[in-house]
Amino acid sequence: MRRMVRSASANVALGSTASVAFSSDLMPTDSANFRALGSPRVLHRKYGSRFSKNGPCRALSPDEIEAVERKLLSGQYQWLGEKSMPPNFWESRDNRVHAINVLVERATRKGKHMEDIVPGDFVRDNIGYLLRKYYSSPLEALEDAGFSIPYPWTGRARVPAHYWESKENRVKAVRWLVAKLGKQLEGISYLDLVDVAYHVFTDNGLSGLIRRSYYHGSPFAAFLEAELVTESDRAAFEKAVVERMVKSLRNANLRTKAQNQEPEA
Repeated sequence: MRRMVRSASANVALGSTASVAFSSDLMPTDSANFRALGSPRVLHRKYGSRFSKNGPCRALSPDEIEAVERKLLSGQYQWLGEKSMPPNFWESRDNRVHAINVLVERATRKGKHMEDIVPGDFVRDNIGYLLRKYYSSPLEALEDAGFSIPYPWTGRARVPAHYWESKENRVKAVRWLVAKLGKQLEGISYLDLVDVAYHVFTDNGLSGLIRRSYYHGSPFAAFLEAELVTESDRAAFEKAVVERMVKSLRNANLRTKAQNQEPEA
């Protein structure tokens, strides 16, 4: 009954669905502790009469233990209850990385992009508790597991606030936005950026960036940090923005008058 623990090399051999195996020193070592691996209700539903509410109804055969062990070591532990995992299970980075690898593999197999992985995906895999180690941020969890997401604001997951503390990240996002709008970064003029208003940032997943104290809601401040304009451009840029807004307002007013005008008899 003490066949639940294997060496690290054996774990790797059995862990076919991910590159990182569970940390064996955190796994229960006998049937008395087997209930720690999952909710008795879930285990009862999974294995039928072999389990009762208080644990195994009878001693499991070596083959049955081997089958469960293979599932655990290969990452197929979605049926386990996260709150009934062994104490400090998620303290092991190997365990966390293993779980994240399995989640990403299944998500990408379903056609989901990594930047679209949200906390709900972790909850559905019964590893929602794991996210507490990453301040509920899928981005941080994925990066800790070695995955690179160059433009995290393009996905469904929320970009953590501290992500924008990095000037490199802020500049990358601003230049990405300008390029996405079809503008050439090389030799760009402030006149090319007049139409990149506040709402353009928010419409492209960058509301957290433009609203925060780094730019105080000012697109010009964002362009300045990204070295797309110079301080000497500020007055002319702001004047051009005002002129554009007034022109837009006048055009909207003309359209309104035309719509309200009664047709000629």
